[in-house]
Amino acid sequence: MANVLVLLTCDGNMVSSNGVRWPKSGYVSAPDWDPEPVCGGGLHGLLRGEGDHDLLDMRHDANWLVCSVDPVRIVNLNGKVKFPECEVVHVGDIKSAANYIHSSLGYPRNYNPAVGGRADSGESGRSV
Repeated sequence: MANVLVLLTCDGNMVSSNGVRWPKSGYVSAPDWDPEPVCGGGLHGLLRGEGDHDLLDMRHDANWLVCSVDPVRIVNLNGKVKFPECEVVHVGDIKSAANYIHSSLGYPRNYNPAVGGRADSGESGRSV
């Protein structure tokens, strides 16, 4: 089974809200992994970049990370997911992260459900 993409954010120093220091690329693991389906005890993000943007750092200096995660290890927390380990495959701003997810998942040109993505429409809102 192929890995899936998860979107998450951290501050300008590459530290997440739970104190994890993220690399600009490569492997990272949660020091406190707990597979129970409750918040905490793992790395957290939005599967395919879809979900509640309020769970992300929207400050102008935030880093937006796209991570490759083994789907078997993902725990669904209704609106976000947690996982024990991942590989950071992209770091950038909100737009570049959404575009990375869009191009990696092969969405149609005018469809991007990831936080920060956009959908293009033509005259009267019809798809182009």
